[in-house]
This record gives sequence, structure tokens and C-alpha cells, in this order.
Amino acid sequence: MKVTIAEFRNALLQITATLQIPQKEAHDYVEAVVAHYLEDNFFKGFKGVHGVEDWIEKLEKSKAEETVVFTSDSLLHIDGAGKSPFNIIIQRYDQICQAASKAGAYTVTIHGQYMSALFYTVRKFANDGYMVILASNGGPQGTVPFGGKNDIFGTNPLAYGIPSSSDPIVFDGATSKRAWGLIEEAKKSNTKLPENTYFDTDGNYTTDPHKAVKIEAFGEYKGYAINLLLEVLTSALVGGVAGRKQSSEDELGVWLYVVDPAVFGSKQTFISQVDRLKKEITSTQPREGFKSVVYPGMRAFEHAQAMTDNSAIEIEDSVWKKLHATVLNK
Repeated sequence: MKVTIAEFRNALLQITATLQIPQKEAHDYVEAVVAHYLEDNFFKGFKGVHGVEDWIEKLEKSKAEETVVFTSDSLLHIDGAGKSPFNIIIQRYDQICQAASKAGAYTVTIHGQYMSALFYTVRKFANDGYMVILASNGGPQGTVPFGGKNDIFGTNPLAYGIPSSSDPIVFDGATSKRAWGLIEEAKKSNTKLPENTYFDTDGNYTTDPHKAVKIEAFGEYKGYAINLLLEVLTSALVGGVAGRKQSSEDELGVWLYVVDPAVFGSKQTFISQVDRLKKEITSTQPREGFKSVVYPGMRAFEHAQAMTDNSAIEIEDSVWKKLHATVLNK
């Protein structure tokens, strides 16, 4: 069914209100979901946050108290104890920004869960003038090392945001060749998976979503090496479990690195260089088969700019009914 952005947003805000979520936090929790539609993200429709029930569960757990394991001027290490890393980062957002501006760079590591809405998070930091790198473990397992047959690592998404004078450069993508969620989408739509990307139980390529149980790392041996690095950063380093012994989402983790360019020199000089890079990219002559050359996040930003509160979006009937049932039951 079709609803407007405003109707969708209001339904989500009603749920946060019934759960007594503080207004400032509720704004980001809701906008992170809405942004999937505004930016035409592949995982819109609550696929990026694993369903309405999962989103509500994360809201309910957002009031729990995480444990600070270690803190210093440049590092904050947290045991989330089942609390969403996204919620933790949003709740500590001002603290993280202030620490990054004071130390020049600030690292946050969180043990406990997979993180969704990486693109929204890095765009938020970049919009406020911070350069940020964010990684989450995408396990348990799923991704096969280059040349192998057995999955060892998670899909391990990596995101970054680079501020500019207008829209920031924003990237968010799994370091597996394609997203794991594409398997379920292909099942629902009764379509085939991309070739030479997913594997069956015997380690052979398959395009059948009902047979796909693991996935290749992106970029051959170079991409596999990056996927491995993120596996360590988002599991072993943060107190989780790496590789084949990882058995649940409670053993995953998140690594966040925030930089304030102003500490390294003139922030305006930094911004002007990023602006110049954006112009150099977009003015590059496209080769055959391409209409234009864009920087990461450009198309998503332009799509969002074209949307208004009255823009209609497609919501699954079951999702819309679940949202309204939740409001009524609460």
C-alpha cells in the first residue's frame, strides 16, 4: 500500500512516544528508518532494521544501561549487553563529537550486537563536520575467504562519511560481494541471485536463493583482506568472537572512528579540497555505458532532496498493520 512520508514518520513517532523514548533520541531512531525511503536504500521496508518487531525491541532496550569497560581521552570501549550499537552511539553522540574535537580523533568500540543504519550514522557525523569511519560485524559467518569453500567471516559492512560545504561524501556497503539480505529478497520475489557471488553447501556457485548459504568476499583477494581486517576490528578487538566459533549476534561488535578535521589545520582548507574533489569526480567524462560519474552518496542525497513529506512510498500491508497494531496495543 502507499502512504506518505509524513504518515509513515508519524506512525513511528507515535510508537516512540508510547515507549516514552526521549524526543531527541526518538528523532534519530525514526529518521534512520525513514532515511531508507528518502535515499531509496535497498533495505527499505524495515529490511534494514530486521522487521518492525526487532525495531521495537531495540527501542525498548534503548533505556537499558550499557557498561563502560574502558575510557580515555581517545577511546571509549563499551559492553552493550544486548543494547543496539546504533542507540548507544545516538545517545552518546554529543559526547563523542566533543571528545573528537578535543583529542583530534576518537574511537568508540562496542561489544554486543550487529549495527544497522550505518549510512544514516556516518551522514549525521559528516553533516556536523566530522570525518568518520564505521564498521560492524555482519556474522555469524556467511562470507568465504578468497579461494575457499567454507564461510568464516561476517559480511562486515564498512561505512564512511566525509564532510563538505554541501552534501557529504557517504559510503555504506558490505565487504561481501553482495548483501546477505539479497537472498531473502530473491526468495520473496522469486528471482535469481547474481552469478558468481553466492555458494551452496558444497561450495559451488549458485543463483538459486533457496540453495545459497554463503557468499564471496568483494574484490577478490584484496576485498577478502579488507573483510578479514574488519572481522578482527569488530569481533576480537572489541571483546567479541571471531570467525567460525562465533555463534550468535551477542558475539558481534562495532568499531567507530571519528575525526575533527579542524584539529589538523584549517577546516575551511579541508572542506575546499573535498569540494574540489567532488567537482573533479562529477566533471570526469563518463566512459561508454555510463551517463555520469558520481561520488559516493550523491544519488541517495539527490533522491532525498526530491522527496517531500507528501511524497508517497510503498509500504507492505503487513508492516503498516503491525505499526498501527503496536500503537493501539501500547
